[in-house]
Amino acid sequence: MGLPRTAAVEGGEDRAITQRQPIRFDVKLELIAPVLTKASGAMGLGIDAGMLRDPKGNLAFHFTHIKGKLREAWCELQGLTGQPHPDFMVRWLGSESKTGGFEPERGELSFDAYWRAEESKSTGKIPPRYRVRIDPETGAAADGALLVTESPWPAGAPVTFTGSIRGRLTDQERDELLHWLRRGFNLIAAFGANKGHGFGRLKKATVQDHPDPWTLVVKSENPNTVLHLSLAYCSSVLSFTVE
Repeated sequence: MGLPRTAAVEGGEDRAITQRQPIRFDVKLELIAPVLTKASGAMGLGIDAGMLRDPKGNLAFHFTHIKGKLREAWCELQGLTGQPHPDFMVRWLGSESKTGGFEPERGELSFDAYWRAEESKSTGKIPPRYRVRIDPETGAAADGALLVTESPWPAGAPVTFTGSIRGRLTDQERDELLHWLRRGFNLIAAFGANKGHGFGRLKKATVQDHPDPWTLVVKSENPNTVLHLSLAYCSSVLSFTVE
């Protein structure tokens, strides 16, 4: 990622050649229940498909699902309108490894690890949801065809998930990304598992951009040196870069 650079001009004044600032895009996804985020690992007794939770027990989507759905939406827009350009998607979201290895080509945007539901801790008062697969030939249920899924919200209830996307951007890149984030998220029909059965329908997506408060810029005594201190988004590690 680029850092602000300065160059001397006539009169001894400094002129910004590039100006990248840490920007945060806050995303709000308003869904309609039922919603299933499909957690793995141990679940409650009798539950076949449970909700994903962050380390504090909050119901959430993992960022890989959000990022994947955004990529799908951008690809669909690209196929219909020719925009955004494939290089735009690769730059900001990354791509699969070009060498065939396990290391991906990372994008320049950073997503929150967990996109949490507002007031997301389940009260446990909503009973689980049951589904039965019916054999089309016999009209009867097969052995083991009963699926029990966790259901924190009643059908039809509004559920809001929030998360943030961060990057170091110029003003032009900020405006362009804001445009495509809004178009992309609002094109997505549903989130989570069982989307083909009416789960996780998107009612509305809103995206707002803000300066990222987690980055400090400290100037040294040398006017040609800028020290950037930034807190890593998903850890407590303090990283810095000197130019």
